[in-house]
Amino acid sequence: MDLDDIGGHKHAISSFVGTHCFRGKLLLIKCSFNAVFFTSTQANHYAVAVVEASIFNNTTFQATDDNSSPDLFEQYMGLEDQCDGNDCSFDMHENGTVVKLLEDVTQAVNMADFARLEPLVCMQTYASGFVSKYGDVVVVSTGSGVASPVLYSRFPQRTLSLDKEDTNQDPFHWICHDIISRSATSDDDRCSVDMALERYDSGRNWTVYGHPVGYCLARTMPDVCELQFNQWLMLGVVIFGGIKTIIIAYLLIWHPPGRFLRTLGDAIASFLESEDPTTKDMCLVSSKQIRKHGFTAGFQPQIYSGLRPRWFSSANTTEFFSTISLTALYILTLSIALYFAIHASHGFAFDSSLGAPDVQSLAAFKPDDTGSSGIVPTLLVANVPQLGFSLLYVVYNNILSKLLVAHEFDRLTMTKKGLRVSERPRGMQRASHFFSLPARFALPLMACSAALHWLCSQSFFMVRIDGVNAQGIIDQKDRLVRLGYSARGIVALISVSMGMLIATACIGAFVRMGTPLHETSMSAVISAACHPERFEVEPWLQEVQWGDVSEEGGVREGDDGEGVRHASFTARFAKPMIAGQAYR
Repeated sequence: MDLDDIGGHKHAISSFVGTHCFRGKLLLIKCSFNAVFFTSTQANHYAVAVVEASIFNNTTFQATDDNSSPDLFEQYMGLEDQCDGNDCSFDMHENGTVVKLLEDVTQAVNMADFARLEPLVCMQTYASGFVSKYGDVVVVSTGSGVASPVLYSRFPQRTLSLDKEDTNQDPFHWICHDIISRSATSDDDRCSVDMALERYDSGRNWTVYGHPVGYCLARTMPDVCELQFNQWLMLGVVIFGGIKTIIIAYLLIWHPPGRFLRTLGDAIASFLESEDPTTKDMCLVSSKQIRKHGFTAGFQPQIYSGLRPRWFSSANTTEFFSTISLTALYILTLSIALYFAIHASHGFAFDSSLGAPDVQSLAAFKPDDTGSSGIVPTLLVANVPQLGFSLLYVVYNNILSKLLVAHEFDRLTMTKKGLRVSERPRGMQRASHFFSLPARFALPLMACSAALHWLCSQSFFMVRIDGVNAQGIIDQKDRLVRLGYSARGIVALISVSMGMLIATACIGAFVRMGTPLHETSMSAVISAACHPERFEVEPWLQEVQWGDVSEEGGVREGDDGEGVRHASFTARFAKPMIAGQAYR
């Protein structure tokens, strides 16, 4: 509702938006805390060795550089074949890592450090750019009959680089090498979980460089995840949070003169108790006329049309279509982000789950920097959709509030009801809604709000990864701060936003009001409807109805010689309005 000073009576009329605007701001503060506190996850480099099962019973076998080095398997992993001519600097040549892996896995005393993974679980675990629970892996083959029990090995590898273009986005290529090389229809040479599982589900054996896999032995690693915060963002949140606390405390302590009108019932009760002479003889005045001509334009009696306008006209039409347009702009922006997400993922955009970082779904705006210069911009970009969601929540809450004020007004033109007031009800008055809005509107709005808020956090998020080398030390050259995104989450965001847009547009376009009063959330329009012009005992405490209150013999004669009737809220009998009749 508008805040108007009418006839010397200042009625501070606030709609339901006042309460929910507070909630919108709290969501922004929550987003800020999400931006301040973040987790840092470690991703383990690992060596891969494919061995025969006989290696565990071979007491004479000793792993050395001569029988275990990846250089022995160049026919499998030549640079031209493995990297397609691209930079292979992410391969770290440390022969000792493979040797130690084989020594540990063949010694019973060290076998406790390894977990047995069946082929399906092994695929799902290592078909990831960020392996955190496990490290080096030994793939045990079911094949036999070769001279050496070591069939294949590969050096530990970094999955990231300072230059985004040189980042190895396929660190688990060894899982799908045989699938890609034997598939004539493959459009991409990158491995994915779906590609690996398709091979497994087809009933054929999973092979690694031609060797059938029986099971895997994965070195267990501590899953290290650190909770960190940025001091500059924390300072900003503390300052703005303090300002907000002071403002809330000021509003709670400071009580300006006059009555606070939070609901339509508060406004009607106030104007019935203390009539406002400024709006006398304006019972059919519209908000559009008030905005255009003001309160003292000397409005002539107006004809009651009896038409039933569509519901969207019961709010400010500009605000209604601005809400629809803002939602459409939000959807368009998300659609553009989805296009780039799919394009940058090279066909694997939908392989990653909600909120899960994936090496093929990362965006970088600058070289990786784990300091504030890298964290702050990334966090701000990740929270832009949250800002858009908060704006949507505020405008939807505002437009629904105005629509429902008109709906409540409309119901009071059809039947007598007690007024809904925000303070303790008296007489026939009723308490206001628990959620400020009726539950059938408040609960869907809250559900959509919660869904959008959660989907925003799962669709765009900061990824902070520390690469850990074979010695268990954080590799300073393998640390990143990037924007992670989920194509599935973006699609869900677009779907929920589209659902809200369609539902609001349909409600506004297809639901009709019972009376042609249009926007009734303006205080001047409510004031004009509260002049019974007859004696009534405390009508604001009784059930009231809006309608024709002209007494017999009290009909005035208009300028054209026709009778002019009057309409108002009343606790006495209200006659139905007469279409085509002039009212003042």
